[in-house]
Amino acid sequence: MLRLSELLTALSESQVMAMPADPVVRGVTYDSRAVEPGFIFVAIPGALTDGHLYIADAIIKGAVAIVCERPQMPEGVAEIRVPLARRALAELSRAFFHYPDRHLFMLGVTATNGKTTTTSMVQHILTGQGVMTALIGSVAYSFGEVKAQSSLTTPESSDLHAMLAKQRQAGVQVVAMEVSSIAEAQYRVHGIDYDAVAYLNITPDHMPDHGSFEAYYEAKAKLVRQVAPGVPVILNRDEPTIFKLAEETRGQVISMGIDHPQADVTAVHLKMPGGIPQFELRIRRRLKTRRGIIEPGSWQVNLAVPGRHTVYNAMAAILLAACWGLPVQEAVSALADFPGVERRLQIIYRGDFTIIDDHISDEDNTRKMLEALTVMAEGKPVRILYAIRGSRGVQVNREVIGQFKEYKDKINWQTFMVTSSRDLARARDLVLPEEHDAVLADLEEAGYRIDEVDDLRQAIKKILPLVEPGDFLVLAGSHNMDKGARIALNLLADQKPGEEREAILKPLEGRMMG
Repeated sequence: MLRLSELLTALSESQVMAMPADPVVRGVTYDSRAVEPGFIFVAIPGALTDGHLYIADAIIKGAVAIVCERPQMPEGVAEIRVPLARRALAELSRAFFHYPDRHLFMLGVTATNGKTTTTSMVQHILTGQGVMTALIGSVAYSFGEVKAQSSLTTPESSDLHAMLAKQRQAGVQVVAMEVSSIAEAQYRVHGIDYDAVAYLNITPDHMPDHGSFEAYYEAKAKLVRQVAPGVPVILNRDEPTIFKLAEETRGQVISMGIDHPQADVTAVHLKMPGGIPQFELRIRRRLKTRRGIIEPGSWQVNLAVPGRHTVYNAMAAILLAACWGLPVQEAVSALADFPGVERRLQIIYRGDFTIIDDHISDEDNTRKMLEALTVMAEGKPVRILYAIRGSRGVQVNREVIGQFKEYKDKINWQTFMVTSSRDLARARDLVLPEEHDAVLADLEEAGYRIDEVDDLRQAIKKILPLVEPGDFLVLAGSHNMDKGARIALNLLADQKPGEEREAILKPLEGRMMG
């Protein structure tokens, strides 16, 4: 345990307004409900409420110090004034837990789409080689036998450092972490000492959170701009907006691309049988990392998960594992049996017909899903149940439907059913009238014949009997489709005998979403 005066040295900017004593600090939190005797309470101004309103509650519960942005003058406890409470929370939390990131091999991945798949690939590769690897991301926080459903893609800084400290104590060696734009903007990952990072792609998303694409881009760029000198920075050379950051980082840039003549790492001779990528990975030059050198060479990569976009995920994952020191061939071999990630073009049933479950939330990942589906279905009938993305605005919904318009005549659509998931949507995911109307109007304008069912359960009950042998059934949507796979597979299993029922339900084992 550290005393208050020791912890305060971790703050980059602060002014001690009052400090009647120098107590031992027993915790750091931003949540007044979590305060215990001996805690520091950091009052964070937020969009929904303001931590400064709960300072009195924190003091009653035993807080020994208040860190705030505005004058408070509390009696009997220390008051520390800071310009940015969120940054202070990160600095204090990191120091309180004795800088756990310094004792772990930290891998950070950012992108609009692909963070989850890439970090999951890294965990799969390294865990298979006996390297205890933790995953921190939008589906789960996991390491070893420990697995918990995530509440945020990247946890709040005090929770994150507590998590890292626990992982270090448990013997974790590597952490593969999704780094969201919100986490960067809110200083959740402030100060993290990364050993390698990757930036895969960017498309307009989270506009309500950031206000503009420019602000969104700037938040994501922090991961690349703020790494220490020499840290490997993997950049997608096929995305000019991302690759221009090569001139704005102190890190060791490693460029990658598909069939790109100037990329350091590239995928050539790409084939997509049944929508599943096969390619030759080429590393064109010696790549320096914190743990040694990645030698040039070429390797045949055969993936088990669909989609051209997974080529980028795979290249990044192989490089990140190699930054740890794993031979490239071992990483390549491990990916051959990578099963995929929940709700990421996940094939949840393959029998007389095929069911695909995919989390589509924006224009980019909708296009990637439809692109992969075109190759996978090969002209076979496709029936889709699409859950509208709620409370995210008309624009993002129209962009998603814009992709369906592009693929209207490229896929053999037999059924297009739409749901608002009114029976299961969380309050923050409720479909607004203007979102609903925009989706239906744009689909009808694109020439689709729409069947609308308000409740998700009823929609799945209605669409399942329509599916015929050889068909593809797609359960598509953001959070309002999270429970779709569980509902569909249970309905399907109810019609089958014992052993067949068990096989159908197997994809639900250990499932975190829905």
